[in-house]
Amino acid sequence: MRIGVDIRSLMDQEYSGVNMYAFNLLDALFRVDSINEYILFYNNFSKVKVLDRFNFAPRIKRGLQRGSDAERGYCNVSVLGSRIPNKIFNASVTFLGRPKIDKLAAEGANRRGFFDEIGRSVEKSPACACLRRQAGRPPAPLYKRGESKKIDLFFSPNLLFSAFSKDCKKVLTVHDLSFERCPQFYSLKGRLWHKLVRCRKMCESSDMIVAVSENTKYDIMELYGIPEEKIRVVYPGFGNVRGCEGVNWTNRTDKTYHLPQRYILFVGNVEARKNVGGIIEAFRILNEEYGISDYDLVIAGKVRNKEIKKLRNLGMTEEVKNKIKLIGYADEEMKVYLYRNADLFVYPSFYEGFGFPPLEAMSCGVPVVTSDSSSLPEVVGDAGIKVDPHNIRDIARAMAEILRDKDLRDLLVKKGYERIKKFSWEKSARKVLEIFNELGEN
Repeated sequence: MRIGVDIRSLMDQEYSGVNMYAFNLLDALFRVDSINEYILFYNNFSKVKVLDRFNFAPRIKRGLQRGSDAERGYCNVSVLGSRIPNKIFNASVTFLGRPKIDKLAAEGANRRGFFDEIGRSVEKSPACACLRRQAGRPPAPLYKRGESKKIDLFFSPNLLFSAFSKDCKKVLTVHDLSFERCPQFYSLKGRLWHKLVRCRKMCESSDMIVAVSENTKYDIMELYGIPEEKIRVVYPGFGNVRGCEGVNWTNRTDKTYHLPQRYILFVGNVEARKNVGGIIEAFRILNEEYGISDYDLVIAGKVRNKEIKKLRNLGMTEEVKNKIKLIGYADEEMKVYLYRNADLFVYPSFYEGFGFPPLEAMSCGVPVVTSDSSSLPEVVGDAGIKVDPHNIRDIARAMAEILRDKDLRDLLVKKGYERIKKFSWEKSARKVLEIFNELGEN
């Protein structure tokens, strides 16, 4: 089966949960499936070395360069791209219904303006030869000149501007419907973007929807009227972020961010939906009313100027303000350091489709306070303290309870280590592959 995959979300310079989902799921999928052929499609006007962005890229390159070496390389994966300015591409898809992305992915290598990442025709690539060797056939092109090279199924791991041929089967991952449930957390531009991308229509036209949680599945059914049999819940996997014990972080990191010895941590985009303002208010109560003043608050994540102004306007003493560190976006290595040295992780988000940060904290032995709303109870289970995100005093109480009770901290850490074992990228990939194969048989 020939499967197209939309990797446009992997063009972002800074990865969030949705980007990491696509990245890790595809890596696991290529590990467990050497039978189907995958064509990864992206659009980027600038000339970029797409494969350099993936840490599994060397296995794609080895597969392309050594078609018979299936064990060492992903010989069934090709990368194709178009160089259309994104605004033109998105407008054309939205208002004209073209280009059809599955056709671009299937025929792009032989059309002017489209190219293979390594400059080869997919028809003649070692990937095709390798697939034929595995099937016991001589290494010749899978498709003869003039023969149709259509995509059998197209997988979109994220919601983006898209148009497909009617005969192309489609699988779409929906992470959350926060823009429907909580529109007040989105700017006018954000609400307009989600309106134009037409999530409801994409869900209705998909042959199968992958929901990342039961909460997301419920929202899709309730808000869009999609029948239950058309939705599969496949929890994302989780890669343990412990593993940098041999790296000496101390001098570089402390000098760069002026991090305190003891701190409470939040990791995520600094936006209204994440309830960062509530965390800061709870931190103030922790200091002023509970008398727990020997911790700082470290906030790591992309911060918009508008959000900084809101946070600065929160009423509190200068002493408390000086304990709050907004350090901006943290890459994967920096996040490992932040988690491993934190005393407590706080994530009382108003709405999450899944929520990776609590699991990341658990994997580093950090106790977690999170919300009792949306998907977070599914993710955390009994391995964290759950609070009402709208109740600031409830958040502060939970923070104080963990910081004061060592036995509770130790219990939560132990449960956290057990909890993360329930989430595996290989398990997720195999479930998604089952969906692909089922649709391929029908």
